[in-house]
Amino acid sequence: MAGENNLQTLLATMRPSLDPTTYVFLTTKQPLHSLPLSTLEPQLLVQEEEGTTIVTTEALAKSHGFTESTFPCKKITLTIHSSLEAVGLIAAISNRLKDHGISANVVSGG
Repeated sequence: MAGENNLQTLLATMRPSLDPTTYVFLTTKQPLHSLPLSTLEPQLLVQEEEGTTIVTTEALAKSHGFTESTFPCKKITLTIHSSLEAVGLIAAISNRLKDHGISANVVSGG
């Protein structure tokens, strides 16, 4: 099923929900195969030249000895079936968050 492209429809029909869990960003230079990924339960992994960034819960990060985490944050799920080609949705959401002094690291899924 094709996703929605119309920005006004997307904004009018999305159902945002706030996860009460606190998440953190970890960055490590450890090889990916040496990380306890099954128990860290990452929400996101990003591999870049300077290291691997893992987004996991603050509790799991601490329980694995990661004390140098950054950006404690919450996860907002929008629950909308947007097209990957939709234009302006992230900008509209980011602008609303900005208006309330809320920073964001946006991740989209298919």
